[in-house]
Amino acid sequence: MIQPKYSPEEALKRAKLMMGYDTSKTLTENVKTLKRPLNEGADLATGVKNILDGCLSKPNELGAPFMDNSEVDRLASNFVEAFASALGTDNDLWRKALKEMKGKGGYADLCNIAKSYEEQADEDFYEGIDSDIDYDGEWSEFVAAFTMMKNRSKGGQKTKEQESATISGFESRFPCIFKTNSNVDKSVRQDANLFNYILIKGTSGKKYALFYDGRLKTEDQKLTGKKIEWPCTERPTPVNESVKKKLSEQIDDSEIGGDTTTVIDPITKVPNPKPIVTPRYIDCTGTYKKGCKTAPDGVIGKVQGCLNDDKTLNLNPKLVIDGKFWNNTQNALSKKGFTTFTDADVTKICTKPLPDDEYTGGSNQEDAETEDIFKKY
Repeated sequence: MIQPKYSPEEALKRAKLMMGYDTSKTLTENVKTLKRPLNEGADLATGVKNILDGCLSKPNELGAPFMDNSEVDRLASNFVEAFASALGTDNDLWRKALKEMKGKGGYADLCNIAKSYEEQADEDFYEGIDSDIDYDGEWSEFVAAFTMMKNRSKGGQKTKEQESATISGFESRFPCIFKTNSNVDKSVRQDANLFNYILIKGTSGKKYALFYDGRLKTEDQKLTGKKIEWPCTERPTPVNESVKKKLSEQIDDSEIGGDTTTVIDPITKVPNPKPIVTPRYIDCTGTYKKGCKTAPDGVIGKVQGCLNDDKTLNLNPKLVIDGKFWNNTQNALSKKGFTTFTDADVTKICTKPLPDDEYTGGSNQEDAETEDIFKKY
């Protein structure tokens, strides 16, 4: 095998691309990101999928589009180009498109971009993202942008943004906070995603960020899973974000500081179990299809290695030998005539085709007869 020659600069760039290196980040930031594989951020991927699924299941929440058709098609095309790059995912290109969407797009625009992407790439938008986005730091960028777009269209977001930008807007929405002097100051602040919030104080003395939709986070922007509902008339009490309940008590934050993986439903008084997250991959034996996984040196990993070694497939880029069966592995298998495979098929997949000019050792009748003639002399 003849190895291509690279200049030092080309070799470094190629190594960075293979590692998923992000040139917009510092070396330290890249090291931290590369140490956090995708399977640690499955909940982020689920959040992206749920928002995209809402395009069909929640049509009443889409609202009116903010972008015209040409903008939608252009942004979809950017994602197609970014995900189909021969040198690996073009992170700068999809980030540029995502920033534009986050800045002015609504839920309807997101759904239109997803539809346009599907028409251009002949694959589902979520599958395209899932095939190319590898780390939870990157998934969080999609979650933030998609959530912003969804909220921009939900219930007249333009009006809400104007109201939430002033302290009087918060006072009208949560009069109980101001009635009991639970607010810390008169300032309206913004988080990293440009959502407005004010600081309030709990009975323990801790400070919390209260957002205009009632969500509560810690002062350093960590989720609490709690919210304040409105209207509140006396003392507000945080409740689970999924529970609808009218509040009339002081902010009692005793539950927030502890373990909130299991909480008591204030209505049924029954503990709510920790949500079950469906795993992205499942362990498979015998038969293997998209969504299956084995150890990197297991059956799927072996097949991935064989596909990489088969020069006739002309794979570029090569498959990552990680034992995880997803789009790239399925596309490579399809070139061998397989969509799924079994243990018995591994030998067929891993059999390397002979070169055209290699002697076959009597593979047809003519060769056999010629060989017999030479044996006589």
